[in-house]
Amino acid sequence: MSDELQRLVRQKIENLRPKLLDLSRRNPLIATKLGARSASHVRVVDELPDVLLFKLNNAQQMEIISLPAIEEDPRDELTVEFRSALANARLTDEPYLNATKSIQPESEDYLDTTRQIERALKLALRPLLSRVRHRICLLPEARRVLRWNRIYV
Repeated sequence: MSDELQRLVRQKIENLRPKLLDLSRRNPLIATKLGARSASHVRVVDELPDVLLFKLNNAQQMEIISLPAIEEDPRDELTVEFRSALANARLTDEPYLNATKSIQPESEDYLDTTRQIERALKLALRPLLSRVRHRICLLPEARRVLRWNRIYV
């Protein structure tokens, strides 16, 4: 092949290259949902991507350590006032009662759905018990959750 023909082919390939790259949500390498049951991916936290890539490409050993368990209940949810309000809400809160009735016990995501409904009820109780929240020093993780749900401490 002549130099001119090779240059033309390279130019055409370079022009077509951006069209081959799918940047939409259909690309599983970009739009990946990492969940608790995701077995096809490993989530790496607190590591530099370049260092990780170098170690993987050169078959170097790495130590993989699981993250510590997240505290199940924030400290303010362990108070007597909060527990009492939660017990009362479990019996009287209409959205909570309707949501729990709609769950199918045989479904695969029964446990996850139940936890989400319970967490939503607890978050709904927080504005009602602001005096408890201000009396107790919250952990930074709890503060982030509260801010994310637009409940400010």
